[in-house]
Amino acid sequence: QNGKLTVNFNKQLLGTDTVTVGDYQRHNNASFLQVLTNSTLFCLQTAAGTTRSDTLCRDNGDGKAVMFPGVSSDDFQSLTTWPMVNIDVASSSSITADVSAFGEIFGIRYAFFNKGYGDCCGLNDPTSDPCPIASCPLKSSNGLPATPFIARVKDGKCECLSPQVCDDN
Repeated sequence: QNGKLTVNFNKQLLGTDTVTVGDYQRHNNASFLQVLTNSTLFCLQTAAGTTRSDTLCRDNGDGKAVMFPGVSSDDFQSLTTWPMVNIDVASSSSITADVSAFGEIFGIRYAFFNKGYGDCCGLNDPTSDPCPIASCPLKSSNGLPATPFIARVKDGKCECLSPQVCDDN
């Protein structure tokens, strides 16, 4: 609402911890919180279609396979379809993001691979070392990283995919 997206985390699961946002490339919106700007491209897993210009969505979030003729698999992962947004702490158990540039949004996801940046380690300087733990910016105050999540957004409310739970707790 009002161009702001608020994501609330379960206070009971947080216990005495609070939500924190670590350093990230804010000038690139590289928080790894992404919003879906095309309602038809919500897909959990894609595969090559019957031709090079087709894409099979193996799971549309309801466990169903859907063919997308004439749609490249890159379209499902692009930063145009899933742009990243800057995030800030809103309260001890929530974050907020400015989504006013996108009009209506149809989904959110956090810590997913994308074609523009890869994963959270894609922003680190290249080394032969493994990706450091908690490379994505969203963490609890004790330093534990947030678990990746994905949800549809309908009428301004999240609809989580099982086993995730979207509620007001």
